[in-house]
Amino acid sequence: MVLRSDSELPEDEHLVPVPVAVERATGWRPTPSTAWRWAKKGARGHRLKTVDLGGRPASCVRWVNEFIQNTTEARDRC
Repeated sequence: MVLRSDSELPEDEHLVPVPVAVERATGWRPTPSTAWRWAKKGARGHRLKTVDLGGRPASCVRWVNEFIQNTTEARDRC
């Protein structure tokens, strides 16, 4: 596993592919290109925290919720 963020893995969370983590957090599944963009390039100056598992980004519900909160706050500041 290669961490791509400065955060530690949450102990009480399970790592899953990014689209699955988003679906568990929000109830809808993003397209693969959206999930890839959030993990690699981010949105509104924030990147979704991920871990590389088998060459694919994986995340958890907590990190998705943090990403959504950060991007919403950035949007509201504009």
